[in-house]
Amino acid sequence: MPLYNISGSQYLGLLKFFNSYQRNNVLGKQELRAILSRRDIEPTDNELQQMIDSISVESSGIGFQAFVDYISEFEGLRDQDKDFSAAFNIFDRSGTGELSREDLAIVIGKMGQKGTDVDAIIEACDKNNDGKIQYDEFIEVMKKQI
Repeated sequence: MPLYNISGSQYLGLLKFFNSYQRNNVLGKQELRAILSRRDIEPTDNELQQMIDSISVESSGIGFQAFVDYISEFEGLRDQDKDFSAAFNIFDRSGTGELSREDLAIVIGKMGQKGTDVDAIIEACDKNNDGKIQYDEFIEVMKKQI
């Protein structure tokens, strides 16, 4: 039976991962630094403490329960990314990997939003000013909307 929206095998994997880094049953600054440095992320002590404080009520570190809660929440965000990806693919009618004015106009028209200003949408989303919306631009805007 899934626990915290994760499967039993995922839970056991998290336990194994946690146990490989934990000291005194918590992930403290040193342990978090070791985990993050494996991903070439080098936070300051202050950033590490902020991370701990945002995840756990224990200022000395992150216990297993808080770790599982956090990862479970993170997994939910990954599902959100899949939803955004599916939405992008619906809008990308031409299959180019970017949203053109024509792509947006067709989908918005089919949604019954005829008064919607397609150019205004592109202007708001198009960070590199190429007149199209790339996937990363689309995701950035979608995440701000949530």
